[in-house]
Amino acid sequence: MQFESLLARRYIKTQKRHSLLTVCSIIAALAMMTVLMTCFTTLTSCMASRERDVRPYHIQMIDVPDAAVDKLKSYSHVKEVKVIADYEIEDENGSKTPVHTVNVTLEKGIGDIASYYNKMCEAIGHDDFYGYGRVNINRTLMDYDRIDEDADFHAVISYAGYAIYLIILALILRLVIDTAFEVSSKERERQFGVLQSVGATPNQIRGIIVREGLLLSVIGVPVGIGLGLLLGYGLFRVILYSGIIDAFFTSEEKALSLLHYEIQPVPLIICAAVGFIWVFLSALGTGTRVIRMTPIQAISNRSNTIKKVKKHSVFGLLFGWEGKLASRNARRQPKRFIVTVLSLTLSIAMFGMFSVLVDNFTKALESTIVVFDYIGPMNYDFSFARMEYVGEPFGYQEGYRLLEESPVLTDTDFYFRTSSKTVNDEGVQILYVNEHAWNRLFSADDLEAPMTYAEFEKAGGYVAINGSENALSADKQSAQLRTRCLTAIPEEELAKYTEDELQEMVENDTITRTGGYKRTDSVGSFDLSDDETGNEDIFAKVYCNYTETDRTVKILSCLKSDNILTNNMALNLVAPVSKYENEDQAWFGDMGKTVMMSTRLVSDDDYQAAVQFFKTNSREFTNYEDHFSMMRQIRSVLGAIKIGGTFFIIMFAVIAIINMVNIVSTGILNRKSELASMQCVGMTDGQLYGMTIIECAQFVIIACVAAIVLCALATWGTHVFLHDVLTLEAEEVVRGNVGIFSSVPRILLATGAAFVAALAASVFPLRRMQRETLVDRIRTVE
Repeated sequence: MQFESLLARRYIKTQKRHSLLTVCSIIAALAMMTVLMTCFTTLTSCMASRERDVRPYHIQMIDVPDAAVDKLKSYSHVKEVKVIADYEIEDENGSKTPVHTVNVTLEKGIGDIASYYNKMCEAIGHDDFYGYGRVNINRTLMDYDRIDEDADFHAVISYAGYAIYLIILALILRLVIDTAFEVSSKERERQFGVLQSVGATPNQIRGIIVREGLLLSVIGVPVGIGLGLLLGYGLFRVILYSGIIDAFFTSEEKALSLLHYEIQPVPLIICAAVGFIWVFLSALGTGTRVIRMTPIQAISNRSNTIKKVKKHSVFGLLFGWEGKLASRNARRQPKRFIVTVLSLTLSIAMFGMFSVLVDNFTKALESTIVVFDYIGPMNYDFSFARMEYVGEPFGYQEGYRLLEESPVLTDTDFYFRTSSKTVNDEGVQILYVNEHAWNRLFSADDLEAPMTYAEFEKAGGYVAINGSENALSADKQSAQLRTRCLTAIPEEELAKYTEDELQEMVENDTITRTGGYKRTDSVGSFDLSDDETGNEDIFAKVYCNYTETDRTVKILSCLKSDNILTNNMALNLVAPVSKYENEDQAWFGDMGKTVMMSTRLVSDDDYQAAVQFFKTNSREFTNYEDHFSMMRQIRSVLGAIKIGGTFFIIMFAVIAIINMVNIVSTGILNRKSELASMQCVGMTDGQLYGMTIIECAQFVIIACVAAIVLCALATWGTHVFLHDVLTLEAEEVVRGNVGIFSSVPRILLATGAAFVAALAASVFPLRRMQRETLVDRIRTVE
């Protein structure tokens, strides 16, 4: 035991370069695993903190009496009951009962949540608490806190995908460590042969290598984990200040309290255990290979029994005798060649697949930023839908004026739609737009504006988009419309008739009753709740006289577009707002309509000022959509994903480079005397460099082709797997975004980087070797 440990320690001290390379391989492998572990734990912890801040309960119960609150506090698996609201409810007899809204926090082990909640309601004496609107169950937080059986199942699903990825990465890292021990042991085969010839047993030889590996892992594993923690923390800080705080829409101080770098002991113990096991298995495998040789073979040859190689090879045909030598040198050690190609292939393939995955995932999220309306994609920060009710004046002007005059808002977009029909009773939609809406309409790639907006206003006609040819004249310069004009009947005239008489007039088609409403108070016109629209104290049903008139309208241009969202009408027309105000408004009378407005911030810093502007003018902007907050949140997440993805891609590249440098540089140094002998018989320095360059090319070319095949098979397999899971439309999206050969450009880029690293790892040792005389190099046994 002492013999093996003594030799292991002495070799580590005397062969500092090889020991350092092996330690660096262990550190790189452990650092990568630690970063992945801490990133996963930090992500889940931060998401749980965010959910706990927004909805700090597992179950929220509404209308809970005092007695039930006391019973809840003592019920099984209830950790905390917090009263968040006190109020009274009135029964049919007018009696009032004090009740509360409470947040319930649970402990683990409740089993099925539905059964648990039903039993809990029975225990506190109120079976009706499970009714609609009486309970909110925070399924997300329950999953994070692993409260019930479903949470355990969801956790298994989440960890399964992560574990598969981690296992693949661990195998790649194992190859890195394997390679380090393999190339380290190759140059000591003669030493091991000498030890066996003087009495060392095979188990002692294997023990030397295993103890050497374990001694190096005592340094490499803790340093690798420590480096991984530092890299993970650095990545966390970069992501933290990349804008992800904006996604929380709260103060920076509070956001920082919710986002924290999570270090859990169990994942670190797993990393350390995997590291020691990997090192032990790599050292054991290397030792087993070494002791298979007899002492004579180990002393007389630098390598194991060399197998015959092909006399001809592709590289020999391409590069002549230098290519033949390079090909034979690479293939006479099959295991070394296979391990090198395999590790490089997996590293390049993971680089290609992971970078494609990050890019397409971010593109998918970016696509959710785009909001569409009837015109097309909206690149706006706020949008509004203002109801103009039947019988009311057309009242959009004040809100439009306020938006135009606001110092923090710009590019106000405005449009509204009316419906008509052709003389053949086919549907017609007319879209009235301002200049900004006109320009956005023609921002689609396949649609070009036939004229400027000023020319459009002066022309006094309509532009037809995606209209049926049957709805147009033969020369496509006009269309026959049948417009319907509604005129609200005044209240004093309606008072002359009873409700039955009005109903009879409607049935006889003398008048019509619209589906809209007219406000009878002075609140103003804007979107209302269902309760308000049904309240006849606020609204009165509108009875209207109506007439239909046939009109010939001028068509200025007919266009087709696949990117414009138009209704399924026979005719879709566009006209300037001024045409409606000056002419067409008289055609439609008091018909109700929805006015759409949207606007953009002058600067992102004006967001709070804009929100305050809308609150101050709430009469005009009661209901608005805040697209800016959604886009800022998505962009923050995208930035974090891109930073994290880039970090992992770089880590894969580093692993591949370390592996390549280990193999190539050690391979050159192991053949020092052999290369010197070849120079003695006439090989020039240029031919020597050429042969090593071709050797490097062999590794990277074969690895590149294998990585392309591997990525293509993985992508194809994913498509086949998703074929029965996704809808046809979703499957087409996946196929369109992630093609079978989508990763090829990235694989070629990684291959180029690997080739450059291999050249560097070859050239530097060769230059250092050439400083020695040929005699010294031939005599040297490292």
